[in-house]
Amino acid sequence: MLVDRQHRRLGDLAAGTVLVREERFDLAKYAQASAGNALSAEDLELVTSFMARSDSLDPEARVRIGRELVKRFGGPEALDEAGLRSFFEKLVG
Repeated sequence: MLVDRQHRRLGDLAAGTVLVREERFDLAKYAQASAGNALSAEDLELVTSFMARSDSLDPEARVRIGRELVKRFGGPEALDEAGLRSFFEKLVG
């Protein structure tokens, strides 16, 4: 059995088929975190996703998006990068 980078077998390559992978995600960790937090599971996912990806963003975009999120959650508007990170860390607990 031959497998390529897309995890297709030799038969898939010959037939021209496409591999479709179905993944299930356990959202229980968000439900538990949001139980002791004012954030909904969707808001918690939004904030944690932003925090995880923020280092890959352009600094201006990071601050602009961060400030928009701070406004959404009722925080102070004039935060620098360190203040934004601190706000989000406190927000997600």
